[in-house]
Formats: sequence, C-alpha cells, structure tokens
Amino acid sequence: MFAFSSNPATPAWGAPWRRSLGICVVVCVALSAAGCDYVDEQVTKARIKVLGITVCEPARETAEWVLMKTLKAMQEKNDEKGWESFQKLLHSQERTVNSLRSWRQMTWRRMRKQKDHYLDEDGCYKIIQLRKLESSRGTLQGLEFYVESNKKEMGTPCSVYRDKDNKDRWRIKRCSF
Repeated sequence: MFAFSSNPATPAWGAPWRRSLGICVVVCVALSAAGCDYVDEQVTKARIKVLGITVCEPARETAEWVLMKTLKAMQEKNDEKGWESFQKLLHSQERTVNSLRSWRQMTWRRMRKQKDHYLDEDGCYKIIQLRKLESSRGTLQGLEFYVESNKKEMGTPCSVYRDKDNKDRWRIKRCSF
C-alpha cells in the first residue's frame, strides 16, 4: 500500500511528490488569479442580462452620463435647444458638416419621435446589455450600450467612444435611439 522510508532523513511521502504538489498549487493559484477578471466580467454580463442596470444619476462625464444627457436632450420641448445640447455630445469624428447634417436630418428626427421610449417615470433608464469595443491591440476604445425600450422587444444600441480631440471624454459615435 504505502511505502514508508526507514531512513529518517527521507520524508514519508518523498520529496518528488511534495514538489509536484507545490507546483500544482502554484499553477492553480496563478490560473485562478488570471481568470478572476474574466469570471467577474462574465458574472457582470449575466447580471446585466437578467436584471439590467438602472441608471438614474450617473457621475459627470462617464459613458452613462453621456447617454443620460442624450435622453434628456431628446425630451427637450424646444427642438433647437435639444439639438444644440445633443450635438455637443457627439464624437469629434461625427462633427463634420456632412455628418452633422445627417445626424440632424435623419437620426435626430427619429430620436425625437422616440423620446418617450427610454426614460421611466423617475427619469432613469435601464441598460440590458453592454459590449466592449476594443482595438486590434486589445485596448478599450468604446462601449456599446443596449438600452431598454418600453415600446420595443429588443434593446436599442448606442455606442460611446473616447474622444482624443475632446480631452479623452466619452462621446457618441453611433446611436439608434
């Protein structure tokens, strides 16, 4: 069954077994530590999908704040005032003459028609899915939020990216509100 050594200098279980156990423990700890971010991210995704994240008063200049400001601009009674507020939230790449014309004539018009689809009676919105938008080098460039609509089955996407030309602030590049 077990071979015990009669030599007191040799441990009962033998040095090779202990070394293997030690290596195994180190590898397991390293793998679990490396996987914590992945596991944490998967738990967060599952939580968002099942429960959603309700956003009411986001911190200033966060990606969630940009979405809230967009939704508030959509609800502005005065169309021009709403547009002026909204266009300041656009990414610098979206602020060319042609892009602004497209946003104003098509997207903004649709957004204004759907102004009552996203905010609840408390002035909050709900994120039901979130996707990281990464560069080919793996660095985070943007976030694509899917916001719950009270009129549609599927969440509505809106993407915000860091804007290098605007003090690295979060700004909108694509939005289907």
